[in-house]
Amino acid sequence: MRIGLFWFDRDLRLHDHPALSKAAREVDYLLCVYVDDTRLSEPSRFVDTGSSNHRKQFLNEGLNDLYESLAQLGQRLHTFSGRPEKIIEALVNLYGVSDVYRSQPSGHYEIRYAEELLNNCPTLRINEVASSTLLNSADLPFSLDCFPETFSKFRRAVEPLKINPPEATVKRLPPPPVLSADDEASMAVFKLANSMALASPKSGIPNDAPDSTPNTTIATGGEKAGLSHLREYFKTSYASLYKEQRNDLSAWSHSTKFSLWLAQGSISVREIVDQLHNYERREGANESTYWIVFELLWREFFFWHARVYGARLFAFKGVKNKRPLTSAYAERIMRWTKGTTPFPLVNALMNELATTGYMSNRGRQIAASCLIHELSVDWRFGAAYFEQQLIDYDVGSNWGNWQYIAGVGTDTRDVRRFNIEKQTQTYDPDGTYRRRWLPEREVFSSPHTLHSVDAADWPIA
Repeated sequence: MRIGLFWFDRDLRLHDHPALSKAAREVDYLLCVYVDDTRLSEPSRFVDTGSSNHRKQFLNEGLNDLYESLAQLGQRLHTFSGRPEKIIEALVNLYGVSDVYRSQPSGHYEIRYAEELLNNCPTLRINEVASSTLLNSADLPFSLDCFPETFSKFRRAVEPLKINPPEATVKRLPPPPVLSADDEASMAVFKLANSMALASPKSGIPNDAPDSTPNTTIATGGEKAGLSHLREYFKTSYASLYKEQRNDLSAWSHSTKFSLWLAQGSISVREIVDQLHNYERREGANESTYWIVFELLWREFFFWHARVYGARLFAFKGVKNKRPLTSAYAERIMRWTKGTTPFPLVNALMNELATTGYMSNRGRQIAASCLIHELSVDWRFGAAYFEQQLIDYDVGSNWGNWQYIAGVGTDTRDVRRFNIEKQTQTYDPDGTYRRRWLPEREVFSSPHTLHSVDAADWPIA
């Protein structure tokens, strides 16, 4: 009798889920677990709190949706809060688990958690299956030791490769393992001591299920909402106009918004490509439909890039090992996060982020360039703030793109500095976007300056 444990993380779905399918085929009993890593909620040197309420709510919705989907298959999602490697280790010992299954992660720390778990449970089999990418590592035309230095080289190498179609939705799962009365009591105590911080009772759902709270974000989390958005998007002509409209700062339909559900794994990237190809067969392919795949290849690049570079993704000198000419200016960091810089467009962007948990791709580039190149602030403060705020936070894309703008990442240029005045004239010439997020008096001229403190952030009399 084989007892397995499925370790859910950024893969909150049943469709196109190779890791979950493998578990369903191989074990007799399966324990489904999600652990909210409390370390992500702790203050750091860059931010004072963990995830924003927007991120927590979107995650909670995704977990609640997964809970209900698993329940329909006779399964149950157990949610915990704590250190994942410690929680999983305790469950392995309590249930006599022989196999742990999870989707292959990209983040340095997520990889380390599994290594620590294996060190403490040497007889345990940990099965990591690529479930978040277009390609498996075995499909790549190079070894990760010879990973391309730039996105352009990566794209040229992988673009000709065939992307496998999505797998069938998981329809059957092994039943949960049954504990003895004594072990059931131990499990109850364990749950009480490690209950998930996001969880609270909901009518008809046990206490360890995630809570469903009123939606105040720009979208609803979860597999059902993600697949619905995907279907509705390709019912329109938006995909055929994507390249021309993608840099719009505010219109919902001018970018795909797939990143929201991709970040929590509520939709599969291969499912997106499959539905895009269906759209192209129906409506015709053009440069815009190609550009959607192009952007998904950026995501793919940063996934493997994060696995290759590990902790260097978070290092001040970046993967280039080059020290930026920036520092930590508390006053400037505060003004940037609060949207009170001398730059109205940046202020509007930061207000949108704080209010909704979202910002357009073009907006992120402008805001990042401002913090680094206009305010001379250490790029890691910006990357950490985006991690805290963004609903669609993805470790590889976020930290990789910040390094890119700071000139310490994969770009062949020394820096990527955006002229904010030019960006304003190009993308918000009449102030339409700024008016959504700023008082009228601040739309064209900011009353805020950076001259209230000196270079060391001491107040100027």
